[in-house]
Amino acid sequence: MFAATAYDIYKNHALFNFGDWQNIMVGFITSFIFAVIGIKALLKFITSHTFVPFGIYRIAVGVIFLIFFT
Repeated sequence: MFAATAYDIYKNHALFNFGDWQNIMVGFITSFIFAVIGIKALLKFITSHTFVPFGIYRIAVGVIFLIFFT
């Protein structure tokens, strides 16, 4: 994703003005911070819990989709 975004910005850099660069940087920094927070929370959750509830949830959702879409 980073490489694709960097390539797109490189190809279209002449179309951006200063305000656009500010928006891109604020979005990048904000998404990075929340991604780190989310990963840390997930790793903390995984150390004290198992994947069994997640597996049951995924099986239940899969069955519901099979019922409604077949």
